[in-house]
Amino acid sequence: MRPDQKGIVVKPEVMIPLTGHVNDSRSARPRLEAVAEQVMEEQGVQIEYKFGTMIEVPRGALTAGQIAEYAQFFSFGHNDLTQTTFGYSRDDAEGKFLLRYVEDKVLPENPFQVLDRDGVGQLVKMAVTEGRKTRPISRSASAASTVAIRRPSSSAFDRAELCFLQPVPRAGGSPGGGASRARTITRDK
Repeated sequence: MRPDQKGIVVKPEVMIPLTGHVNDSRSARPRLEAVAEQVMEEQGVQIEYKFGTMIEVPRGALTAGQIAEYAQFFSFGHNDLTQTTFGYSRDDAEGKFLLRYVEDKVLPENPFQVLDRDGVGQLVKMAVTEGRKTRPISRSASAASTVAIRRPSSSAFDRAELCFLQPVPRAGGSPGGGASRARTITRDK
């Protein structure tokens, strides 16, 4: 029995990862829509769905206004965006020099544990602002590793008026660990 036959409302959101250029969304969306139409026709149903993007690289954030022409929502990959903004491999940095950087005050905090407001946070805020100029983006969210949302109330994600923080386990981590402790930020606009 399908969910709709059980009275369950299904509203899928399809997200294209690692969007760094408007053409990523422009070329993916027609293919997605063709598959969605084919499946709905085969199943004899019509399901409302949204097409969005995961912004995980600085270029995606910088060109979010263009990307919003095709994306109905944004999600931000905190870990990847931090890595590509700083040019650090998280595994290498945390295992080799990042602790020393924090101890020596080269960095105020580990940017993989507390959002870098001045760099990554500004990219997120700018992307949300520019995206909303193009389209009233229905929602924007951050997919953050569990440690990255340790202090979500102080984050630039909150200042960027994202709808929620979606905890994602660190590679090899347990999905339940920090996810159950994450705070959700809701901003229905």
